[in-house]
Amino acid sequence: MAEPPYYDVYNPSYPGYPQPVRTRRFGTSPVELLHLLLATVVLTTSIVFYLQFWQPQKTADLELWQLIIVATGIVVTGFVLHEVAHKITAQHYGHWSEFRSSLGGLAFTLLLAIAFKMLFGAPGATWHTATSVRDNGKISAAGPFTNLVIALIAFPFSGGVTGSEALPNVIADGVLVFNTFLATFNLIPLGPLDGRKILRWNPAVYAVLVVLTILLIVYANPFQGFVE
Repeated sequence: MAEPPYYDVYNPSYPGYPQPVRTRRFGTSPVELLHLLLATVVLTTSIVFYLQFWQPQKTADLELWQLIIVATGIVVTGFVLHEVAHKITAQHYGHWSEFRSSLGGLAFTLLLAIAFKMLFGAPGATWHTATSVRDNGKISAAGPFTNLVIALIAFPFSGGVTGSEALPNVIADGVLVFNTFLATFNLIPLGPLDGRKILRWNPAVYAVLVVLTILLIVYANPFQGFVE
């Protein structure tokens, strides 16, 4: 059976094909890329305002262009790859899936950063057509799992390990701390957060992710010198 075309709008039916379509359908659209770009710019700008005002130890001596690079690294690895992991997992199981930003959430995020120098991320979410507990659980687990993997990759290059305060090491520090935070936050089993859907699907998988996160926090101590 031929692959149906990729739709860039919400169209879970894929007319003419049975549902669910259990075939790999990877793709994106100009609409999704625009939403991801907008959210990335707003989040990066918000982090720059935060770092400029609070001047944590790790970034206190950086120039503006360096702060932009650090913030971009944080957002691309922590936010973009988190959402892409949700998307690819959903598409792997045959579901339509794309990221959509929240204009209200982004405006609120930017307002808090500029007016109050606070970080609060409400960029939007990855939409998908999965309805089963299993698929929802697996799609949800992909996000924080990706954050944990990225944090583990960044850890050996962080200043705490290398003893260096060079820009690449500061970027690794930022990637480590924010990916650890995002994994921790998203594993809270409440409301629309990933943790609730993971726990409902498979308590054992949820427990493994929580233990890995705790071990990362205890062993890597990612928040020291960055969020203070």
